[in-house]
Amino acid sequence: MGPAGIFMATILIVDDDECVRELLVLTLNQLGHTCVEAADGNKAIELFRLLCPDLIITDISMPDRDGIELIMDLRLEASKVPVIAISGNSKLKPLYLQMARKLGAFEVLSKPFTLDQVRSLVSSVLSAAPQPVR
Repeated sequence: MGPAGIFMATILIVDDDECVRELLVLTLNQLGHTCVEAADGNKAIELFRLLCPDLIITDISMPDRDGIELIMDLRLEASKVPVIAISGNSKLKPLYLQMARKLGAFEVLSKPFTLDQVRSLVSSVLSAAPQPVR
């Protein structure tokens, strides 16, 4: 268990922007979480099946399998892993985030975001999500 009773989670970060992934990894590692990275939804689903992460943070707009497809695939596999969907596509961002929430994203976050927003949202989601049996 970490600060405020939050367990230290394995978090899968999915974004085709390497800078965004690195920033999220650095921020979440500082909180004691273990992060795994994927640049697209295809790699993310592989890592999900291999590692069973406690939380997934995924961008929506990505090549190959996008974040919406990833969320749909996770739900088809009956996975209850919480997902935070992020989007920076300025024109379609509201639509993408609304669609992600309807498909089962636990929370949504618009780019650009602050590191404090990420920390707060991850802590909130991990506190609300069912705790894994370890």
